[in-house]
Amino acid sequence: MKNLLLDPAFEGALNELSSKLPLKRIYEFVIAQYLLEHQEISLETANQEMLKFVKYVNEDSVKHAFECLNQDYYDTVQLKIKLFTYQDEKLSKTPIFQEVLYNETFKGYVKDIIHYGLFRYEKVFKEQDYGVPHFKLYEQYQMIDAALTI
Repeated sequence: MKNLLLDPAFEGALNELSSKLPLKRIYEFVIAQYLLEHQEISLETANQEMLKFVKYVNEDSVKHAFECLNQDYYDTVQLKIKLFTYQDEKLSKTPIFQEVLYNETFKGYVKDIIHYGLFRYEKVFKEQDYGVPHFKLYEQYQMIDAALTI
């Protein structure tokens, strides 16, 4: 594992995705999972992908997830590596993230993080929609979670 962490893009990608765990909203990781195998995703496609995991999709929340993945709400401390870019109503992988995913070993680790996030989310939240903001009673949330689950 030590040799893998010599690649700053790979380490940055792992840190960026891991920082979102445990998931409080599934949208970002469903989108990220789709982008493992595709270059970009539209809002319409994201809505369809979301319905594979939840019963109801809030379209404004999908757009907000695109903005979150684009790091629109990050402060300067959080800005380390950008994995996605949002433009013209589509979210796409950045060249640096494409490079990480090109390496099959690195891609395997990224997939593991995404699959773990989705699996754990399904165990805790099931297919239920908790509205906007996406809060489930008796769950613990940090201030950053509140900003990202609107």
